[in-house]
Amino acid sequence: VIKHRMLDAYPKRHTVATYTQTELQSSFAVKVMFDGWFAAFYVAHLWLFLMVVLGYWYRSAEITACFFESATHSTCDETEATQWTSDGVNFFEKTNDFYISNAAWAMFVTATSVGYGDIFPTTHLGRLVASISALVGIVLVALLTAALAHGLTFTPEQHIALSLLEREKARLNLVEHAVKLIVHWWKLRTEKITRTTKTAQKMYRLRTEFRRIKLAGQEDMDSFMVDTVKVNQLSALMLRTREKFEEVEDLISGKKAVELPPSPDLHAQDALPLQEQQQPQVRGHTASMKGRTASGGNGLYRSDTEHRRRRFGPGKFARQDRIGKRRFDPNKWKRSREKVEVERRKMSKRAAIVAVVGIILPIIQNELIYQKVNPTAPEVELFKALNTICTAVLLFFIFKIHHMTVLFNRVGRHLDYGQPLETERELSEVVKQKKLWAEMIFCGLHLPPFITFEFGSMQLDNYVMYRGESIMCFINTLRLYLLCRVLRDAELQDLPRVHTVQRFTGVEIGYVFALKRVFNSLLAVWYIAWLWAGTIFVLGYWFRIGEFSACRLDHFKDPKCSTKEALEWTLFGSEIEANNMLYIQNAIWTMWVTGTTVGYGDIFPITHVGRIVAAASSGLGLIIAALFTASLSNSLVRSPQEEAALNLLRRNKAKQDVLVKAVNLVQIWWRKYKGKRIPWRHRRTNPYKAMHEFSRTKIMANAELNSMKNISGQLTDLHREGKYLLQYVDEMHDRTEQALLTIVRAAKEAQDTQHFLQNLPEHPLSRGGSRGGSRTSSLPRETALPDLSEQAEGGDADTQPRRRKSLVGEEPRRRKSLVGNEPRTRRKSLAPAGDEPRNRRSLSMDADDAQASGHGPGGRPARPRRTSVVEFFGDGRTASVTTFY
Repeated sequence: VIKHRMLDAYPKRHTVATYTQTELQSSFAVKVMFDGWFAAFYVAHLWLFLMVVLGYWYRSAEITACFFESATHSTCDETEATQWTSDGVNFFEKTNDFYISNAAWAMFVTATSVGYGDIFPTTHLGRLVASISALVGIVLVALLTAALAHGLTFTPEQHIALSLLEREKARLNLVEHAVKLIVHWWKLRTEKITRTTKTAQKMYRLRTEFRRIKLAGQEDMDSFMVDTVKVNQLSALMLRTREKFEEVEDLISGKKAVELPPSPDLHAQDALPLQEQQQPQVRGHTASMKGRTASGGNGLYRSDTEHRRRRFGPGKFARQDRIGKRRFDPNKWKRSREKVEVERRKMSKRAAIVAVVGIILPIIQNELIYQKVNPTAPEVELFKALNTICTAVLLFFIFKIHHMTVLFNRVGRHLDYGQPLETERELSEVVKQKKLWAEMIFCGLHLPPFITFEFGSMQLDNYVMYRGESIMCFINTLRLYLLCRVLRDAELQDLPRVHTVQRFTGVEIGYVFALKRVFNSLLAVWYIAWLWAGTIFVLGYWFRIGEFSACRLDHFKDPKCSTKEALEWTLFGSEIEANNMLYIQNAIWTMWVTGTTVGYGDIFPITHVGRIVAAASSGLGLIIAALFTASLSNSLVRSPQEEAALNLLRRNKAKQDVLVKAVNLVQIWWRKYKGKRIPWRHRRTNPYKAMHEFSRTKIMANAELNSMKNISGQLTDLHREGKYLLQYVDEMHDRTEQALLTIVRAAKEAQDTQHFLQNLPEHPLSRGGSRGGSRTSSLPRETALPDLSEQAEGGDADTQPRRRKSLVGEEPRRRKSLVGNEPRTRRKSLAPAGDEPRNRRSLSMDADDAQASGHGPGGRPARPRRTSVVEFFGDGRTASVTTFY
């Protein structure tokens, strides 16, 4: 059932199993179940279930049927049926314990390896069940340790967020360390401090710290990602680079056509009204959004005028507009997320301080009751009144914390999603929160003045009674949870721009993030030590309250306190006097040996409350031990910088060792070759093993600096080089496409020029004497030709053209291309096809001759060209146009 419940959440698992060749069965379901923080809850539930089952087995194994009335076996009448022994020397009277709670408690202390010795198995079957319980406890503790170690590891997104926060912190601290370095250097320069070894070491430390912080502030995003993300992004970069190469190849080979961009339609723009053409385009502000704002809508772009009209009414609106700039706005701080966050932290600190005071006062009340002071005494009532005042103040601060949280969420939604910022009517939203009422009810439980009560119950075969002051003291100590907010804020307070990074990475930076940061640091051991000491003290006081019966006090009203069950307790058939002389140091000692799973057995719990507290101490001890193991394993992992430094040190050592090993090899070989006596230190040396060792040392000594980095550093370099390669390929693709667009544009312009020349009428000057033959004019004969003789011989200087035209019959001069950046086009003679002489160095060379000879005009190597025969005039006369690239 558990397997199917875990795997049913994943669709198409059978297809995935076939594709990956993996069996998604029970082992896979167990790995999925114990992945993450919920693994601790799964372990707790599994442990509780197994303890109940094993406890029932243990009770069945330890109960003898000889005490039943239906027993008919003859051996039940013998002495061995009632008088049992474990070692053959000490005998005890066997009694059947039918309480399932005792059996479950025995299995729990066995599984946690506490073993008080108050309950122990006496039968072979009971010992077998106890052995199974011990093995189950070892397995569950190992599962808990592995789950917590995996849960304390940062996810890829959390790792990126933490790296970004550390980089921003380094950038802020860089100026401070630079100032310290400059001040210390100036003092040494001006001899205000003496140059000693201590000052030199301080200067070196400041310089090293400044360089480290500077490098940390200059890190880029590539170095923040974990290895799996780097590999995935590197694969994506290679795939994109391959696609770009294929696109470039298609462009060059002609498989992909290059089309000219469409020319803009100027007439469509001219057809628009002048108001729409001149209207500025504002990003994110469309006509529909403006219309919605004008009509009320969501108020995203509602002006401040409307807000003031709603707040002050129509009568005070005009006056408020006039003095709006001078009037003090009491809600201005509510519009700043940083100020709201600072105010919330102040309220959290004040609530924690008041909670601690509210814990000390009930403890004093309880201690006065234990000293047999009357519960209605004035001193007890005074402390109750003070506790009531502290409770009221605490409830006020809790309300303010939730109030600041609502304001903070509003400002966050305004900044992140653009929702309207409302600084009014936030109390109605605060009152609607269920967490507020649950917290206020929990923290508001206390014992007011002039009120007291007693509560008693039968636990096993004993009667235990508790005073109201003791019960409320037990409940009020739970207010310590308010310290969690203060500790979380203290851990995250040194990280700048937390909300910006949280919005950028999508990682919730809260309790879990702070806990992971604490237990992944080098100070995790100290945090765990303080956590363990505090919990042991609190659990010790709870254990004292649970094992203390108010029936032994003078001021009791319950008549059951005079009975034998209240004065003399029994445990497994043995009578124990209900002694309340349990000192606080003894209670703390009992919780310590229970939390460390030692369990000497000198003090052990009897009541249900005491056993619950002892079980909590044992479980908490196992969790803290697992946290200690996980944090140490994470702290001992070397960072990329430490890994690179270690590899460099190994390479430097290998450079020194390679010479020594080479000398030893040569010495051994020479002595063996000459038959001389080998020194005693080399007699047991294996030559082949020494040669392999020398080869490995030589490879390490000749390693490059790039290979000294760890896998993460090398992946970072590969990812950075892949990005540069992709940028280069993108640039090459753009240049190739631009060049092909230029060629296509030139061909388009050549076609347009050809079309224009075909439709151009013949000029009158081209009628006679053109080289290569005569031409026939396409103009009408009645057209009067202008007399250009005077202009040719000389005329007015203003009318003379700056560039000399070629005379009729002469070879035209070379002209530049009509397009400045296009390939030059050479125009050949306009003689009819086939009339051009072959014995001269002509610029027009047939395509077949050029291809056969492999040379261009004049014997020069042929360049890439494109030759086309076009008809310039409508009478069949043609000319070849060659384009060189």
